[in-house]
Amino acid sequence: MRQFTNSFSVFKIYPVLISIGAVTLLSTLGQAVFILILPLYLKETLGFTASFIGVALGAYAVSETLVKTPLGFISDRVGRKAIIVFGIFLCLLVPVPITLLHHPVQLILLQIVNGAGVAAFWPVLAALTADVVPVENRSQAMTVFNLAYLVALSLGPALGAFANHAAGNNAAAFYVAAFFLAAAAVTATAAIPGSRRAGPPARETRAPTVKKEVTGYIKLLAGRPVLMAMLFISLLQQFGTGLLAPVFVLFAKEQLGFTQADIGRVLILPAVAVALLAMPFGRLADVAGKARAVRCAYAAAAPAIYLLTAAGGFAVWQVLISVVGLAYVTGAPAWTALASMAAPQGRGGGTIAAVGTMHSLGFILGPGVGGLLYDRVAPAAPFYGCSTILLVCMVLVGLLVSEETIVAEKTAADGRGTDTRTDEHRHPGKKSAAGE
Repeated sequence: MRQFTNSFSVFKIYPVLISIGAVTLLSTLGQAVFILILPLYLKETLGFTASFIGVALGAYAVSETLVKTPLGFISDRVGRKAIIVFGIFLCLLVPVPITLLHHPVQLILLQIVNGAGVAAFWPVLAALTADVVPVENRSQAMTVFNLAYLVALSLGPALGAFANHAAGNNAAAFYVAAFFLAAAAVTATAAIPGSRRAGPPARETRAPTVKKEVTGYIKLLAGRPVLMAMLFISLLQQFGTGLLAPVFVLFAKEQLGFTQADIGRVLILPAVAVALLAMPFGRLADVAGKARAVRCAYAAAAPAIYLLTAAGGFAVWQVLISVVGLAYVTGAPAWTALASMAAPQGRGGGTIAAVGTMHSLGFILGPGVGGLLYDRVAPAAPFYGCSTILLVCMVLVGLLVSEETIVAEKTAADGRGTDTRTDEHRHPGKKSAAGE
């Protein structure tokens, strides 16, 4: 009980986490209310195939990938709040038009806008969390962020399914989404701390361009193999989970006979389990080790996802999805905390955004492949592929990533005299000979 109570003390020490959690919850609800309902809407209402649904989700991921890292660097320079608010307002432009525009090109364009909006606020909220909490408590703080995210991700589809069931159509969820995104925009404007530069010192006279920031960051990776491995694992993991994005709800409805109300109810127990246990589980990552928490999360999620295809019972699906949810809230904040530990000095926002970019790259291909597997191979094939890939990620983390290897890598970089700032940052007024 004491451990459980102590896990919530982070709110007293860092009250700004309440604001971050509220914005994360509302903005993610705005996305989650329709993200799993979207495949049903596109297939049942508009008549598209699972393959097209995968392409549409891939377009979302392309947009997110192209702008996520540049926006992360921009947030390092101009402050987090402006980017967060901009992203939420951009997402607010999407839900209602989805119900009005039915041409494939129009739908893909809306997904591109949505991807750009999510790229603006989600990774920057994570970077803001890392800004306000020291590394020894960062997994627990990231759990606040990820708890809000996953609770919303669990409750959102349930709310969307219930809204559609009550309205008797597949479009009601999009109007609910618009409400939550509007609430998120208001909350972010009022409650997120004002702009604060997180990057180079104020004394610099001319900031390098985003292109130079990205180029300089890529050069830094050459001497940081552990960070490079983390980026690859992030890509691989998201490719695996992306296989399920266009087919998860379709499988539940078409193969198991779940109604939309059933889909809503099956997600309630996992959402409650995550809400009650996410904070203590996140604290365990700080106590037992972040890399170990990530490995355990993969080890739990992989068989649970595999068993979803064989477990037709309603209660069994609730338990298995709860396992996956708890694995996520254990592993995801620990992984983000490891990334912030591995980040070069002054590049926290850029590094977290780079990890997010690898997720997006994986998600570009994952949904398309998942849709093809569902249509052309077998409805269960995306689940088998996801489970196998998560096991591979577990092995790679065990071989390549640990707190010790990250510390050793940063120490070696410091010993080589590696400076994460551009030459203009080190010597104001002097142009870098390397063009950084």
